[in-house]
Amino acid sequence: MAGRTEPAAAPVTNNGLNCIKCGRDVSEADAFCIYCGTKVSESLSQRKTTVSPDEQPEPKPEPKPATEHDARITRGKKRTDVFSDQLDRQTKSQRMLLFKRAALTDERKADCTLFDEHCEDCKNTLDEARNALVITPEYVARLEADMKVRASELQAVKESNKRIPQEGSDTEVDERDEFMNEVRRRRAQFQKELDDQAVQLETENKLCTSLLERMNQHIKNLEEEVKNAAQEESMIDEFHKLIKTETKLLANEETMREEKKRLITELMNSAGNWVLDSLHDHSNRKKVEANRLVNQAVRAADLQKLVQHFTHRVIDQEERIMRQKQRILNGEHKVEMLKSSENWYQYVTGHAADLGKKDLKILEAGRNERAEDLKESSRLQKDDELDIKGVVKELSLSRKCAKEKVEKREVWAKVEDVYSVSKQQEKDEDMMMTSQIRSLLLQLAEAFEMLTNRLLEEDESLQHASTQLEGEIESIHAFMERMESEESALCATEKTSLAKESQVRRSEADLIEQRARALIDNYKQMQAEHMKYPAELSKIKERRSDRAKPIQPREAELEAAKKLIKNRNYYDRKACGEFAKRFKVDHEMKEVRDVFDWLKLVIERDIKHMEKWLDLSRKERKEIENLKVKGMEINWDEDTLERIPALKEIQRKIARPSGSSSNHRGGNSDAKMVDGVHPSEQWIVELLKFKKKIAQIDTRLLSDIRGTMDSAVTEEDMVNANLKKMKIDKEYVLNSIRFIDQEEAKAIRSTGKGGVPGRHSPSSESGSFISVDEQATPKARTQSPHMTRTMSPSPARTSSPAPGRTASSHVARTMPPSPARTMSPSPARPTTVASPLSSSRSAFSKSTTAPLQPRAIEKPRSEEF
Repeated sequence: MAGRTEPAAAPVTNNGLNCIKCGRDVSEADAFCIYCGTKVSESLSQRKTTVSPDEQPEPKPEPKPATEHDARITRGKKRTDVFSDQLDRQTKSQRMLLFKRAALTDERKADCTLFDEHCEDCKNTLDEARNALVITPEYVARLEADMKVRASELQAVKESNKRIPQEGSDTEVDERDEFMNEVRRRRAQFQKELDDQAVQLETENKLCTSLLERMNQHIKNLEEEVKNAAQEESMIDEFHKLIKTETKLLANEETMREEKKRLITELMNSAGNWVLDSLHDHSNRKKVEANRLVNQAVRAADLQKLVQHFTHRVIDQEERIMRQKQRILNGEHKVEMLKSSENWYQYVTGHAADLGKKDLKILEAGRNERAEDLKESSRLQKDDELDIKGVVKELSLSRKCAKEKVEKREVWAKVEDVYSVSKQQEKDEDMMMTSQIRSLLLQLAEAFEMLTNRLLEEDESLQHASTQLEGEIESIHAFMERMESEESALCATEKTSLAKESQVRRSEADLIEQRARALIDNYKQMQAEHMKYPAELSKIKERRSDRAKPIQPREAELEAAKKLIKNRNYYDRKACGEFAKRFKVDHEMKEVRDVFDWLKLVIERDIKHMEKWLDLSRKERKEIENLKVKGMEINWDEDTLERIPALKEIQRKIARPSGSSSNHRGGNSDAKMVDGVHPSEQWIVELLKFKKKIAQIDTRLLSDIRGTMDSAVTEEDMVNANLKKMKIDKEYVLNSIRFIDQEEAKAIRSTGKGGVPGRHSPSSESGSFISVDEQATPKARTQSPHMTRTMSPSPARTSSPAPGRTASSHVARTMPPSPARTMSPSPARPTTVASPLSSSRSAFSKSTTAPLQPRAIEKPRSEEF
């Protein structure tokens, strides 16, 4: 057991899988070798291919790429010859050739495709062979080293497997030594393992020997493949050159064709563009010519307008001169009438527009218009001259275009000759291009023909336009000379006529101004006189207002006196004292007779004052009547101003702007009235103002006079009524005094004859009653300085009644008792006092109708009151 050694080789696994790179044992469960990192799958594939020499498949014979490369190179040479011939034909031919190269192109494309594949395979094969040649010697060396290791291991196994005599056979069993029996069993088992290992090593040695032979053969094959690949590379380079030559020939042919096409197209486009540009230029020139013709027609119309303006100006100027002469004659006649005629105011017409100034403005406007027309004529002449220059320029351009057209047509004749229909068709000719070129040639021929016709028409039109413009320039020049000469003479004549007319109008205005100044002075004087009348009237009114008011009848005193006489106590000193105290009498009154004497005195004094007041009022009324006559003495309908013909027109002018404010008064309306009138007619407006003011003064005066007269008449009526009442009162007082005297006389007689005291005898009544009309009434009486009574009612007096009713009513109340009813007063009947009042009415009416009445039959004394 001690003489045996273990094998030194790497242990072999049950599966027998080694790494193809490092040769170490690997397991199929592992993905990579733990020593070098090689994939286990590669070792498995290598093992499958190298399991047994018998199981190795026979290598397929590889195709020889050189043969295919030769065929491709031969086909490329043929294509190159075809393309070279096409290039020569395209160069020599004048027409466009279109070669059919679809089959050759497909063949070249297929060859190039296969060439690309073979070129890629060749490259890959060459790379693999070179890589294999680099790696295979290492594998051979490692394989030889492994074979040596395995040979030594085999030898060691064989030597270890020899039995020594001491061991005995495996079959021997010694029951006495159990340990040796166990050693023998293990030894037998180990011997078996060594035999199995020796068999395996033998098998591996065979495999390695076979693999070494195959690897040597593979190396020889790789060397042969590298040699063939080097030859194939040279053929690839040659095919590359053929492809480049073929591509270059195709490019040259295409370039040649495109160049020929470009030249023909350029020639075609240049000629076509030139024709189109020429036609466009001709169209533009035609438009310019049309515009020129339109402008020429417009200028002809403008020239006709200028001629019409000239004709109208001349006609209007001659008519104005005639009207100016007529106005001069009318003006001279009016000036003579204004100088010498008495009825000068009939020739003062309304303001007429200064037609001379208007004609002067028209003359100035005509002069300006003539200057503008001359400018316009010169402009038309310049425009015609510019048009002549433009026509000459266009004519030169047209002729230049005609010459250039001939040259371009000659160039295109050559192209037409090349592509003529009569020539024989060439092989491989581009029929589509040929048909397009021929159609373009036909169109260009038509365009050239059209251009030729248009140029001929343009030449004739421009020559005619040049001749016509020269005639227009001459006619404009002649018209300008005529306009200047004729209108200058007429303007000089019209200026003289306008100057004379202006002088006549100034003379007329001066004369009217003189007449107007005198008339205005008269109206001013008249206004000053009429302004005095209101002052005089105001003085009269002031005098009337300053005068004392008329005295009212003394009704209270009379009533009190009536009460005294009614009491029939003629010596009642107390009642008389109360009367004096009540009415403020300054002297003592002891009897009723004193009261009635005082009443007689004051009533007579009042009557005198009233009659004096009436005389003064009548005088004032007469003065007011005189003022009224003066205020109405002017007849405005026959005034000088009314007979001026211009008055009504001026009044209409004044009323038109001021119609809305005609009811208002003041300076604003006057200002508006004046605004609508011409300054030369302002004097008439001023006269109208004076007339209006005078009329207003007179109207106001007459209105005041009417009011004053009405108030004066009313006041006088009231005073007359009061005066009549006072006279009746006076008559009553006198009758009362007589009655008292009669009563006293009766009383004395009755006392002396045994009669009743206090009664008068009938004989005392003779001559005691006098009619009212027999009383003397003074006309002029001085006013008492102590009289301060007014017409206003007072508590002691009643207001005076109306004038129409005062005479009858007061007469009935205040008439003294008539003699027929006052024969015998009765003290026992105090109510009979009213009888003398009622009887006095008939007595007063009789006294006013008849101067004297026979004395009435005496009544008994008991019936007197």
